[in-house]
Amino acid sequence: MTESSYPSNYPFNDWHAAMAYAGADLMEALEKVIRTLQAVAQGSNEVATWAEKLGLPLVSGFLAFWQGRYREAAETLYPALFIANQFGGSHAQREIVRATITEAAIRGRLGSLAEAMVNSRKDIRHTRSL
Repeated sequence: MTESSYPSNYPFNDWHAAMAYAGADLMEALEKVIRTLQAVAQGSNEVATWAEKLGLPLVSGFLAFWQGRYREAAETLYPALFIANQFGGSHAQREIVRATITEAAIRGRLGSLAEAMVNSRKDIRHTRSL
């Protein structure tokens, strides 16, 4: 698959592909996803906005986490968490982002962020009824 043919039309698909590539140690394929997202983000349509505001932060943030750059991961993923629902992400997908930010903050020794993430999760659990 060439870079120009890589389908980057939905940030959550790109993110899932990136996670699979990282897990399979296919870093060249993962870098291709990032390069494609960067190219798509240069456009002026809705897909470009998705790539810039959500696709790149999700993919780059998870790559940083995978590579042990926990502070960078937390700082990259955190802003994306608050706009993910605008792009159609499911509750489960947003929960994965939230859990990864929390773990990255703990591992990266970002105590205030880790505490805020844990507390926000407690608030969510206590406000939902069964």
